[in-house]
Formats: sequence, structure tokens, C-alpha cells
Amino acid sequence: MSKREKYYGKEGFWIISVFGIMCIIFMTIYTMFIFKEVARQNMIFFGTVEKAMDYRTSANLVNLIFSSQNKSDLYYNGIQLMKKAGYENSYATLIFLPYQKLMIFNIYSAIIMIFTLIILGKTQKKQSQKEEFQIILYLKKHVPIKKNLHFFSENFLESIEKIRKDIDKQQQIHIEDNEKIMHYMEDVSHQLKTPLSVMRMICEKIEMRYSKFSVEMGKCLGQIDYMTDTIRDLINLGKFDCKKFQMKFEEISAEILVETVVNDIEILAEPKNIEISVQGKLKIKWLCDPFWMQEVLKNILKNCIEHSPNGKIEIFYGREKNLNKIIIRDNGQGFMFGRENKIFERYFLGDRTKEGSSGLGLSIAQQVIKQHFGTITASNRECGGAEFLILFPQMDATTIY
Repeated sequence: MSKREKYYGKEGFWIISVFGIMCIIFMTIYTMFIFKEVARQNMIFFGTVEKAMDYRTSANLVNLIFSSQNKSDLYYNGIQLMKKAGYENSYATLIFLPYQKLMIFNIYSAIIMIFTLIILGKTQKKQSQKEEFQIILYLKKHVPIKKNLHFFSENFLESIEKIRKDIDKQQQIHIEDNEKIMHYMEDVSHQLKTPLSVMRMICEKIEMRYSKFSVEMGKCLGQIDYMTDTIRDLINLGKFDCKKFQMKFEEISAEILVETVVNDIEILAEPKNIEISVQGKLKIKWLCDPFWMQEVLKNILKNCIEHSPNGKIEIFYGREKNLNKIIIRDNGQGFMFGRENKIFERYFLGDRTKEGSSGLGLSIAQQVIKQHFGTITASNRECGGAEFLILFPQMDATTIY
């Protein structure tokens, strides 16, 4: 409930309460006036009857009532007639008896209404305090609150509004900071990539002209490629962190996507005499970002190739119900116990990380799978080696997520 709604709810409650009490008072006064007027008319009627004692027919009595011009005399005669009958207070009895009952009824009604309003007011206050207490508990858990903030102070709603504005302000500052970081990283990336490209061209020319430096130039080119890949990975992770990355989902054949990755990665597997086998269900399609899904598979396969010399890497893919599944296995050294999922941490250089690795590839893979609403896990195989399991839902291409 918003601050305005609570304010108008509270004000409306007291307006209705005051209006009800005013209605009781008004009805009491108005009824007393009616009783007095009725009693006065009765006195006039009694005075008319006394004056008409000489008349012999009811028709003459009726004519006298409607033709009488001096009502005051008739009213006075009626009072005198009441006194003769023994009512010393004239017509007060005619008023007091019914009016007394009305007054008692109205007094009881007013008392009941007052008690009802008090109970409703206390109930509303307790409910409001309960809601405020729940808000305070939530804010204490998620937002740092000053110690001098009273739970149920009159300025509670103003305090909440101030906190909300502070949170919005901090979020805006956070967004602006992220944008500045991204601009800075892109500028740094550009400044680093340009000299690296020049260095690569120089190394390639030296390697071509002077064969005796081919080994050294090959190492230099490898380090340049490593630097280029690291810069690219840092930029990509920065985009994920700043939520500046948007996946471009489209339907693609799972078979084509996996085969494309294997064809690109075989150049790294052949020098190490590693066999890559693929098994999967044909004619299934995945709704994913083809480029980034390929990057995920490449990063995992690179990790497997580094730790499976003269070994074998197996890729299985398919779908169970509405869940796409990719399993990648190697027969290398596996993971140290308890470190299976630490390999997805940024810059983690564990036992499966070779010198020259940035430790960012698997972290990027995890971020990409999260963007596909899926999970990626790593485990040790019973027969030796590592296993990576990727699960992500098969989404509808016509639905906006």
C-alpha cells in the first residue's frame, strides 16, 4: 500500500466516524422538534374540541378546525384543558415519554458506535504496525537503515519514502558507474589491441624472412594471441557484469552447431593426438544464441584438450522432455576433490589450468548458460577424467522472455 493510500484510508476512517456521530446528534434534535410540533398540534386540537362543545355534529367540528384563524387561542385552550385533566406541566408529558425512549436509544447507539470506532481504530493501528514491522524487517535485511529510525513513528512513511529515493539514486549511480567502466574497458581494449596487431605483423615478417628465429617468433605469436584472447574475455565478462549483453536467440540445428564447433577445434586436438567423437539426436533444434553457444562448447573443449593428451573426448547431446542436454567427457586427470565447481570462478587457476591460461573461459561459459536460463556443472568420472553437464530449457521462439 502506498503512502497516499494509507493517508487517505486513515483520514477516511475518521471522517466516517465523525459523520456517524453527527448523524446521531442531528436525528436526536430533529426528532425532538417533531415531537414538540406534534404535541403543539394536539394542544390546538384539544382547544378546538373544547371550543366546539356547543356544536352538535362532527361536520361542524371539522369546519371549526379548518376555519379557525387564531391558533394561539386554541393552543392556550388546549393547555388549559390538559391542566384541568391533571397534567400540571401542560403537554410536557406528551413530549417527554416518547422523547425519553428516543434519547435512551440514541445514547446507547452513540456509546456502541464510540466503542466500535475505538475497537476498529485499535485494530487498524495494530494492522498498520504489523505491516510497518514487516517492511522494517525486509529493509533491515536488504537495506542498511539508520539506528535512530523508530519503527512506528509518525514520520515512518516519510522515512520509507526517503529510503526508496536513496535506493533509486544508488541504482542510478550504479548504472552510470557501469557505463563508465564499460567505456573505459572498451577504450583500453582498443588501445591494447592496436599495438598487439602491429606486433603480430612484425613477428610474422621476421618469421618469414629469418627462419632461424622461427621458434622464438612462434612463441611471441602465441603470447600475442594469448593477450588478444584475454582482452576479449575481459571485455565480454565486463559486458555480462554490467548487463550490457543481449543474447540473439534463434532456432538452429543442434547437429550443425556441434559439428561447426568440432571442426573449428580439431586443429587444436590433432597435434595432441586427441580423438573427438560426437553422438546425438538428429533433427532437433535449439533456441539459443548460436555464436555464444559455440563459444561455450569451444571453451569447454579447449579445457578438455589441455588435460587429455593422447586421449579421447566424447560429446553427447539431446533433449529430455523440454530440457536440452549437452555432456562433454574426457579421460584426463579430472579435478581435485572439492574443486569441481570452483573452475567456473573467475581467474581460478586450479590443477586443470595450464600456464598461459587466463582462467576466464569457463567463467564466460557459465555466464552464457545463465543467459540461456540453464546450468553448467563439472564432476569427476568414476573411470577417470572430467565430465561437463549443460542443461538449458527449450524455449518457444514466439514467446518474449
